Amino acid sequence: SDAEGRFEIKGLKSGEYTLEEIKAPKGYAKIDGVSFIVNSTSYSAEDEIKYNPTDSANTAKQIVNKKVTIPQTGGIGTIIFTVAGLALMLGAAYAIKKNREEA
Repeated sequence: SDAEGRFEIKGLKSGEYTLEEIKAPKGYAKIDGVSFIVNSTSYSAEDEIKYNPTDSANTAKQIVNKKVTIPQTGGIGTIIFTVAGLALMLGAAYAIKKNREEA
């Protein structure tokens, strides 16, 4: 592939193919199979391969390769749930103590 990650495959007979990634680059998720069709009009030696995300006349297919990220933890939501949980536990302890005193 070139510096922008583009590559081309030549010499395939007409038919439907699936591109499979054997090993993902470090830090990236493995890409599931990407299907494409080769026919008599899909490519010629004179063609210039074009990819423009806003152009419907693309002759190339973009494959999005996502970086692997770990979900963030310990945010403000954790604090809110901890405080709410503690309040419920203290309320329950107070109710139990009050019931024992009445009995």
